[in-house]
Amino acid sequence: MVAVFKYKIQDTIQWIDAPVINWLTVDWQEREQCYVAWAMVDLEAKIRRFQIIALETGAQVDGTMLDGYQHLGTVNSNYYVLHFFVGEFDPETEEIMKDDE
Repeated sequence: MVAVFKYKIQDTIQWIDAPVINWLTVDWQEREQCYVAWAMVDLEAKIRRFQIIALETGAQVDGTMLDGYQHLGTVNSNYYVLHFFVGEFDPETEEIMKDDE
């Protein structure tokens, strides 16, 4: 069974363990008073491990820090802009999974 779920993002690095099959978008949700990521999930699939990273505009990071991550979205909330990236991790090795794996 497939459904749309939301996941709160309450820190600049947020771990999410869920049966996500496709990340949809990210935005500020007033009701939750935090950023939220929405995803399509398969309720019968195995749990996968993801990390969402939030970066401010102008943030300087190591050139390889986002290898294996995809841009999830950019959110402007009250003149504050954050850019969100999501990567999947191998639950056994705790290493980022690259597209070619």
